[in-house]
Amino acid sequence: MPRDTSSALATRRRSTRLATALFVFVLAWSAQRVEIAHAQGLITLAPAPQPSTEFLLHASPDSIQNVAARHGLTIIRALDVPPYDVFLVTAANVSTNGTGRADDLTPEQKVTEISADAEVVDVELNAVATAPEVPSGLRLDQSPVSILDALTAPALVSFAGAEVWNQYVAQAAVNAIHLPDSRSLATGAGVIVAIIDTGVDPHHPLLQASLVPGYDFITDVQGPGSEWSDVGSGVAAVLDQSPVSILDSVSPVALNPSTLAILDQPRVAALTTLQLPAAFGHGTMVAGIVHLVAPSARIMPLKAFSAIGTSRVFDIVRAIYYAVDHGARVINMSFSTTTWSPEITHAINTATDRGVICVASAGNLGQELLVYPGAQRNVLGIGSTNAATPPARSIFSNYGDSLVSLAAPGEGIITTYPGGGYAGAWGTSFSAPMVAGAAALLVQIDPTITYSEAASLLGRADAMARSGLGKGRLNLSGALKLAADSTAPTVTFLAPASGAVSQTISVSASATDNLAVAGVTLLVDDQPIGGEVTAAPYVVSWDTTAVANGSHVLTAVARDAAGNKSTATRGVTVSNDITAPTVAITSPSPGTVVNAVTVSASASDDTQVVGVQLKLDGVALGAEDTEAPYELTWNTASATNGAHVLTATARDAAGHSTTSAGVTVVVANNAIARDAGHAATAEVITVAVSNHIVAPTVALTTEGGTATGSVAITAAASDDIGVVGVQFLLDGEALGAEVTTRGYDVAWDTTTVTTASTS
Repeated sequence: MPRDTSSALATRRRSTRLATALFVFVLAWSAQRVEIAHAQGLITLAPAPQPSTEFLLHASPDSIQNVAARHGLTIIRALDVPPYDVFLVTAANVSTNGTGRADDLTPEQKVTEISADAEVVDVELNAVATAPEVPSGLRLDQSPVSILDALTAPALVSFAGAEVWNQYVAQAAVNAIHLPDSRSLATGAGVIVAIIDTGVDPHHPLLQASLVPGYDFITDVQGPGSEWSDVGSGVAAVLDQSPVSILDSVSPVALNPSTLAILDQPRVAALTTLQLPAAFGHGTMVAGIVHLVAPSARIMPLKAFSAIGTSRVFDIVRAIYYAVDHGARVINMSFSTTTWSPEITHAINTATDRGVICVASAGNLGQELLVYPGAQRNVLGIGSTNAATPPARSIFSNYGDSLVSLAAPGEGIITTYPGGGYAGAWGTSFSAPMVAGAAALLVQIDPTITYSEAASLLGRADAMARSGLGKGRLNLSGALKLAADSTAPTVTFLAPASGAVSQTISVSASATDNLAVAGVTLLVDDQPIGGEVTAAPYVVSWDTTAVANGSHVLTAVARDAAGNKSTATRGVTVSNDITAPTVAITSPSPGTVVNAVTVSASASDDTQVVGVQLKLDGVALGAEDTEAPYELTWNTASATNGAHVLTATARDAAGHSTTSAGVTVVVANNAIARDAGHAATAEVITVAVSNHIVAPTVALTTEGGTATGSVAITAAASDDIGVVGVQFLLDGEALGAEVTTRGYDVAWDTTTVTTASTS
């Protein structure tokens, strides 16, 4: 037995009294199957020890009578509300214990027979669900120490219009799922949560104001779905007495291997002669957890399980349809089975189609296996964790990502118990209603929310590496903030500035959000530049050469986790130097004789010429010219006489460069040829030197003497390369034009001069 705290409790000061009859700490609820081990907190669908002769038959109402006649069936009743077309039938020729007629069939054989009928959609046994006591030897890990420690400083606080034990609203699980941060966002107002279980205590001071009419499928009565409807008067007499304050003298007492009650002495004595039903209080405990998470939600108690923990598939199916037809938006199902039920599946599919979010426990076998309905694709299967940070999987919790969608605390959960009391509970049965309450909060925020949308939001959980618990432990605050977020982020371009861009540049934006920016996508002409950037700085590298030169639109799209988006745009002009410039020497012309000249070039580019460098024989001829006209004055005095090559090299901003074709020019610095003789004819002959250092030679071939009339004057000239021309002079004055063709001669009319000696 846990450590005795009665002496400490006896010394506490009496204070405000809580309307509670006792504080029962139920350490575990469990289920039992013949085929598998059993675990705490699990209500398990299983065949009855005595196989049933009842079947669920899915067939058209128009054909049900013929089907029944063909197979010797008696129709007991139809499902409550058409058009679900499900009938509860019994078969007379089925033996459940081997004592019938020789030709009787087993229930399984009867299912096979009926299934072969073309007018039958589905048929299955009306299997039994049970919730027995915890079997011995199970690893439950249910230490009551933390709950008993909570009694060392008991106090009353206000919660949802009632006075409650402070540890109910301040327990570790509350902080583990980030519940305090979500209180301002939603409370579940206007949402109905159906709880298919053992019923609810309709008089519990914490729950009574939250209940809506439900149904008792055990007694087939519409109304409160009460936990008390199928328990003996002795249990009610002990538990439902005048309230006792948690500050009064109480002592712990073990009622059975799985239940620890904190009672005053008279109740301790009374319960020693009573045995509580095996599953009594399970539904009230589940309801208390839903109420803790979603205090304004309305709870619909659907009593499909008896206090001793038995139910049948037909009642569970009826309960699901009842919830759908009476306005429930969330259904909590804290039970599971390894056997798949077609009709439970059909009912859940109908619920999902009608916008209902279904939540189920993952089971407490501590194994990786599929159980139903939690493993259905449209059901949130919930595993159990502790309440510590970081979270860890409860040793009893089933696991496996094909089963578990996410998890919630399921160890030592303080919740309500019949008789106005409280209970401490272990098991995935009590993790599931935390998520069901969370779903109710999401529905309040978004009344049109679907199962898929809710699953996505609730999946924003606290991650648990390699736990097999799906998305991790419930983070209620994170899920609700996303659901409540209708404010789009703001986004602004940082770079580039509007204008011309080229080559590879950085494209960046700034973004903010009321909660958090999930990511920014940068696009050019609506095509992403790389992937979404999920953290600041929001910047990508853009190779502008991948698009054509010209105008383009950059777009920044900021997104928050709720899916709100905003955009910013910026126009740019891509101006990439794709080709090299063209360039040519325009002056002087090839072959020109120069001694001082303007050298000029023309250049063009697909974008812009940055500069032109004029060169002489490959060496820069002055500084680079960065603006048109590209020219300079060349004083040839610094160059040697002769042939030289002028070129121009143009470059653009991309680094492309082009060198023009060379233009050959001739440098002639003061090149005049003369002879040295003094004769009657000119002895000094001036010739043009063309690109040569050695001057030509020249001599008159006409002999001197007396000349009359018209005289032919001739000369001989030679050069190491070539004579360009010979100029004849008379007394220093040109005697006609320069002769440029070989056989250099000129006619001299002597009558134009006076008689005298000339040269």
